Amino acid sequence: MDYLVRPAASSRPAARWSAARSSLTGNDRNLGGAFMYESKGAQDLRPRLGEEPSRVLIGDLNGEWRMHPQFLTRWMDAPARRAHHAPSEFNLAAEVGASFPNPNTFNEVFIDDMEACATRSRSR
Repeated sequence: MDYLVRPAASSRPAARWSAARSSLTGNDRNLGGAFMYESKGAQDLRPRLGEEPSRVLIGDLNGEWRMHPQFLTRWMDAPARRAHHAPSEFNLAAEVGASFPNPNTFNEVFIDDMEACATRSRSR
């Protein structure tokens, strides 16, 4: 039986971009985000199965809001009937992410008939 041996390191052209940003929009607010983009090209005009060009975009947006509401402090101090010196704190954090893969940008693939394989190995 003959089969194709793929090298571990691919020589296909690839581009990778990523960025992350976090900004403090106030003393108690934080907004951030990140993205990653990767694009892999094909060496041939007729790419084989598993070697087709692909593209993926991944994005993330996150935020945080910290508050010190006085009404919550008064409400929690009411059953004890005396004031405490520790203020109440309310934190709200959220994050959303999305992935947009495109596993085959050509929308076609070619099945090799195994006669044109560059590297062959014989299994026994």
